[in-house]
Amino acid sequence: MNPKQMKYIEHWLVLCFTILIVLFICIISESAWAMEYPEQQQQAHNTAEQARAAGASEDDPTIIEAQRLWWEAESVRERYAIMLAKTIKVEAGGIKSKTEQACIAWTALNRADAQQTTLDKILTAPNQFAYNPKTSVQKDLLELSYDVLDRWAAERLGATDVGRVLPKDYLWYTGNGKHNFFRNSYAGHNYWNYSLPNPYD
Repeated sequence: MNPKQMKYIEHWLVLCFTILIVLFICIISESAWAMEYPEQQQQAHNTAEQARAAGASEDDPTIIEAQRLWWEAESVRERYAIMLAKTIKVEAGGIKSKTEQACIAWTALNRADAQQTTLDKILTAPNQFAYNPKTSVQKDLLELSYDVLDRWAAERLGATDVGRVLPKDYLWYTGNGKHNFFRNSYAGHNYWNYSLPNPYD
């Protein structure tokens, strides 16, 4: 086999690999609506790294599409953080404990995981949370929301001891204006005792 033939085969293999990666990304794009942002970002990152390892340049369509998917997921993260911050302000804005405020976010995420749905659907479902899109965004609550989301995202990607302050099975709570009380059954009084390691208060 002469050098010209070898070069042709190399180009053909790179083209085939690129086509396969693009097709794979298209499949991911179609199912992205059902994929939470941490998985989508991780998959996009992995795809871009595989393309780079195969010799693709930064302007390769595979890497460009992977970057688009990563930033698409990042916009979902931002939207979720804003929605959580607004929800926490209504549900626990007058509560001094940062841990109790964080538990509101964890309750919503626990419900999303338990129902295998997305956070925005949980927060906007009737008779669940007092989310109001017109609520102003409070800076400290937005920072807390990002913090909880990042811990939850790390957990979804396999990390342990991420600093969650509410167990996964706690899906309900009630409040009295000064404190919220979290429980793992719809009815009953087995309230959470905040015994997990606490990254806040």
